[in-house]
Amino acid sequence: MLERDPKKRIGYGEEDAAELKRHPFFEEINWDQIAKMEYETAFKPKVKGAEDVSCIDKLFTREGLEETYVDPSALNG
Repeated sequence: MLERDPKKRIGYGEEDAAELKRHPFFEEINWDQIAKMEYETAFKPKVKGAEDVSCIDKLFTREGLEETYVDPSALNG
């Protein structure tokens, strides 16, 4: 995953994420649980509500918002 050339990275190409999922590092992950959002996370930050950003670095929370055009045809998977 740390290869500079994206074409040499695991998960690049025809197999896509399937190659990554088979990697020994991720062997204990239940991908079906993740897809169903049933996976219990190891770290749960203490937040005051859904919009609490106190755990996010101010470098990111101070950034301005920019609209980015997305071609609608790109959203049709």
